[in-house]
Amino acid sequence: MTGPASLGLVYRCGACGAEITLLVSHHGVFAPRCCNTDMIVQLRRVTFYVCPRCGAEVGLIGSGRDGAETFQPRCCATDMISKAA
Repeated sequence: MTGPASLGLVYRCGACGAEITLLVSHHGVFAPRCCNTDMIVQLRRVTFYVCPRCGAEVGLIGSGRDGAETFQPRCCATDMISKAA
């Protein structure tokens, strides 16, 4: 699966536990493999944030102890905006 809806998906290797996420989507089918097996799509996603001034982007991989609602990244002296993946 590839396309805007697949951005931020987390894939996990069932054999070794390696994890990856799709950062940029292109036409075609994204079907990652690791340890000679298909990687498994996880329920969680990476949340992306963008700077409204310079366009820098960051991705929140883990929500930490207090959860993602307390994560408020700043860039160019301004709050970054949550970007729909």
